[in-house]
Formats: sequence, structure tokens, C-alpha cells
Amino acid sequence: MQKRFLPALLALGALSACATPPPPPPPPPIFSGPQTFSLIALNGAAPAYAGVTLTLDGPRATGSTGCNSYMAVVNRQNDQPVRWFQVGEVTCGDQQMALERAYLQALDAASAVEESAAGLVLRDAVGGEVARFDRVGQANGG
Repeated sequence: MQKRFLPALLALGALSACATPPPPPPPPPIFSGPQTFSLIALNGAAPAYAGVTLTLDGPRATGSTGCNSYMAVVNRQNDQPVRWFQVGEVTCGDQQMALERAYLQALDAASAVEESAAGLVLRDAVGGEVARFDRVGQANGG
């Protein structure tokens, strides 16, 4: 009787050895609670003006373009584009408005958020860096 089940058990063992394990869960975000970041590079270059900020609080992001405020939805666990919503409608100088347009285009192109103890990097769909941020208030812990 046991000899009949042996081939079935061997086949079952071979099948289970071929199954691929599920992918590991994504790592948890490094930052917990609201964290504020300051833009230090946009498309590989230092911004012409200071004051561009991004505050992450879960999937919500708020900030300033240096001229207007904005809100965004950031999914840090899947490669999905950042969905941003401009709030303000203040007109600033030409160079500040150019920075704002470039920054909002970078947010729109972002599909991944890479976190480190130093700050954030937003990457496009092919992995290119579109924006880099330093964390504001490093002593807060995260």
C-alpha cells in the first residue's frame, strides 16, 4: 500500500520545489510621521532658488514650489506616478515661475520614491533621477 503512494509523494515534492516563492514585501518607509524635505537638485542641477519643499505624511505630500503651494499623493510601495495638485495661483518672477514649472513637471514624471537617512530621491519610470531632497531637521529622527 505504501509503495503506491511513494510516486505520488515524489511528484508532489518535485512540483513544490519548482514553485517560485512570493516576492518579499516592500521595505517599510524609513521616515515615519510627517517629514519635511528641501529640494537640492532638479534634473541633476541645483535649483536657481531656495524654498522648494516637500512634506511627506503617509501617502500625502504637501509643499511649496517657492512660489505656490501644492499637494500630491505619493504611493511609496508601488511604481505609480506621483499625482500632484497645485493649490496656489500666485504669479512670481519669470525665473521662479520657470523653476516651479520644471519642479511640477518633475513631480508629474516621478514614479518611484527612494528614501535614505539623508533624504529622498524621486525617480522616473526608467530610474532616472528627477529630484533630490535633503531632510529638514535631521535631529528629529525618523
